[in-house]
Amino acid sequence: MNTLAWNCRGIGNPRAVRALRNWCSSFGPDLLFISETKINKETVEKLKDKFGFDNAIGVSSRGLSGGLCMFWKSESVSFNLISLSQHHIAGDVVTSEGLSWRFIGLYEKKEGGADLERRAIPEFRDTLEACNLRDLGFEGQWFTWERGLSEETMGWSGKHFENLGKQIREVEKVLKEAQGREVSVENISVCLALEKNMDDLYDKQEAYWYLRSRVSDIKDGDRNTSYFHHKASQRRKRNEIKGLIDSTDEACKEVLSAFHTTITPNHNEALLKPFDKKEIFAAVCEMHPCKAPGPDGMHAIFYQKYWHIVGDDVSNHVCNILDGICSPEPVNNTNIILIPKVKSPTSLKEFRPIAL
Repeated sequence: MNTLAWNCRGIGNPRAVRALRNWCSSFGPDLLFISETKINKETVEKLKDKFGFDNAIGVSSRGLSGGLCMFWKSESVSFNLISLSQHHIAGDVVTSEGLSWRFIGLYEKKEGGADLERRAIPEFRDTLEACNLRDLGFEGQWFTWERGLSEETMGWSGKHFENLGKQIREVEKVLKEAQGREVSVENISVCLALEKNMDDLYDKQEAYWYLRSRVSDIKDGDRNTSYFHHKASQRRKRNEIKGLIDSTDEACKEVLSAFHTTITPNHNEALLKPFDKKEIFAAVCEMHPCKAPGPDGMHAIFYQKYWHIVGDDVSNHVCNILDGICSPEPVNNTNIILIPKVKSPTSLKEFRPIAL
């Protein structure tokens, strides 16, 4: 069983969310405790899905101070809450193997000044000795109060996305070494520059995987089931008018005569006009810029941004198809993707095919 504890110094910070999500993906903790969230309990508990957990218990911060949350995976551990406060969350943990132990996550805000000597906290020392616990030490991370001593696009080329994971790990390593040095204004400035660099790398990585994962598609369309398709088909059949009969059970051929013409000659003339480049560009701009690409690997945003270069070729090809000069068959090719309907699918019937 893996356990992870972290003083996140504000989980409302997108960089902190990305970093924690990355750690959860790498280490796969069954139990996660974070302190100094600086947000209310409802907001922090909603983050459980992002980090891969199905349960959470949080403690709201007081303004921008404090805040705690415990996350756990019910498939591997059970957590029974005993007590909580602004400074701790305590509970009994039982693993899937039946091992039972007590977890206590502590947080105490330090306002600055010299470190307390061990003799100044005898009760805590006595508790450690009574429970046969020992201090594991820590590696050079600053206190929260030491922060603030200094003031403070994504390109198209594939090289900007090359080895992003490796770059992030290298910057994190350099940042960790810098944070372990003696605190000074100069060193803090170096750390702030490294953090900004890491933010940029994370932004690029997130944009890259957004395009690869089609998050908006999955959110908006891929959760449909056969039930919803069935309901839509039934509604369409119910609303369809197949015919009308009068009081003598004869078909009403005069029904259409009751409808007034709404398309004027001017409207008809406008509808029959040949398609032009402006209309095709307007249709391209109405497409979602980051929806799934076709077999050519190009998203709609490519054509939207570089229309001044590819616009003539695209418009001529579309007009040739609409005018019946060439066949639309080459552009009707698509990619078929299998979407899992269950966790850990093992057979084809547990996937749903969709056309991108």
